[in-house]
Amino acid sequence: MADGERSVAEVATATGFQIVWAPPRLDNEARISGLKTEGTARRGDMMDGPKREELYEAVCRATEQVFATMLNLEIEAGPPVFERDFPGHFDGVMSFVGMAGAWLGSGSLFCSAACARRIASSFLMMEFPTVDAEVLDAMGELTNIIVGNVKGTIEQSVGPMALSTPTSIMGRDLTAHSLGRYKWTVVSFQCGDERLDVMMHLVPRSQPDPEMELRRKALARS
Repeated sequence: MADGERSVAEVATATGFQIVWAPPRLDNEARISGLKTEGTARRGDMMDGPKREELYEAVCRATEQVFATMLNLEIEAGPPVFERDFPGHFDGVMSFVGMAGAWLGSGSLFCSAACARRIASSFLMMEFPTVDAEVLDAMGELTNIIVGNVKGTIEQSVGPMALSTPTSIMGRDLTAHSLGRYKWTVVSFQCGDERLDVMMHLVPRSQPDPEMELRRKALARS
């Protein structure tokens, strides 16, 4: 040590301060490296989602139960169809409910105007010559019950999900489009001379880029 220079200990002794050792602060790259294990573990906990057969069986069971117990109507399920895009264009009534959790999606019911009137008549025990607000409300409530029952079954593989308020619309040439690579699961039911389609679409919630997320956490802690 050169003349005139004093150590930290000597300065602390002369000024009466107590020396307390603290570990050196890590730079951002070191922090990022330390967070990688944590990020990998969390990504490894992501649920795989329901299998197609599981979703098909859940839709069939929920729909058949509701029609038998609440509407006193017999329906027969057809085989499942898996479509990448929304399956076609329709004229009639469509109702849908959104789902949100670790997975996101929607459940929809579609049928002709005549089928919607029949369902509403059985549900509310009154006749409907046209599709009015009460018919649309009945279809929305039916969708909410069926999708809610399906949700209760598949939550074992997708985690807890919340349901949105149901929406019902009537129109011509109806269609929709959902982003993502996951397919719609479509189950067609025969209800007398009418057809009812129950459609489910689920995708995992988008995850931020892992490296960018680690850098964000490192900067927040610096």
